[in-house]
Amino acid sequence: MNIFWEGAHLVRKYRRIAALRDDLRFSRELRDVAEYEETFRHYTGRSIRGARILDLGCGNRPIRLLMMQAMGWDVVGLDVQVPLLSLSALPEVVRRNGPLRAFKSLARYFLSARRELAALRARHPWSAVPLVTADIADPLSWDAVGSIDLVVSEDVFEHLSDVETAVEMMASALSVTGLALIRPNIFTGITGGHVLEWDYPLDRTGSLEPWDHLRRGRGRPNTYLNRLSRADFRAAFARWFDIVEERVLFPELGREYMTPELREEVSHWSDEELFSNRVLFVLRRKTATTSPDGSASGGEPAVPARRSPTDCVPG
Repeated sequence: MNIFWEGAHLVRKYRRIAALRDDLRFSRELRDVAEYEETFRHYTGRSIRGARILDLGCGNRPIRLLMMQAMGWDVVGLDVQVPLLSLSALPEVVRRNGPLRAFKSLARYFLSARRELAALRARHPWSAVPLVTADIADPLSWDAVGSIDLVVSEDVFEHLSDVETAVEMMASALSVTGLALIRPNIFTGITGGHVLEWDYPLDRTGSLEPWDHLRRGRGRPNTYLNRLSRADFRAAFARWFDIVEERVLFPELGREYMTPELREEVSHWSDEELFSNRVLFVLRRKTATTSPDGSASGGEPAVPARRSPTDCVPG
């Protein structure tokens, strides 16, 4: 990928974040955290404050993780990268993430994150946050995390190359009465191509046509995408979980751009797929009566066996 195009994309993205007023900057994250609390209580009858929480794929911008820690919740993050929360962490970020990822983190830090983290600390002061740095699909990562009552994940699963293993490991770590709240950005939706012009809020100033990633594919996302549809995710989750609810974050997003001609061009996709975007899957671990192979068994919960360790050791 052309490094100059990559740099230009990063500047545009982080300037958009930096332009937000402080009172709007964390509105999405605050909404998400409130949703976690309400959904956990609704489906488990328990307070989230007594739960062990995993922010799966918390990333280079772990705002929700920091918020939850500041609220006094028992939370741990799991991600393959070390976030750059201060310049003092830069050597570790370079060592663990590599030079290119460290450069992206440094660019984001000066363009938006430094101001953003200062604003967050003023409202939600956090202390040191437990973080396991390793591959989500590595069993050793989950051994370091331990037993979990609630897994939350935002805009992560569409970037995983091995979704099935990640789901299996997640099921093995989740407690019997636990819950998983997983929200991928569905590839078939208008935002699924992960290009800036068609991110939310939709910015119709670029040259790319709506749903270009399903049509001509001229947009170049600056990240890996597994191209999974909503039905694909549903099938992957259903192996180890009961899907008790699905919530589309922005129903009908992009409907005004769906002309009859465009609908004919993408006719092999259903409306459910085309108007999915960020979809929250509320998951409960399957019991033995609904085991992954469909066969009946005893009264113990159906739990995947731990795989043998790989050579990736968590930090």
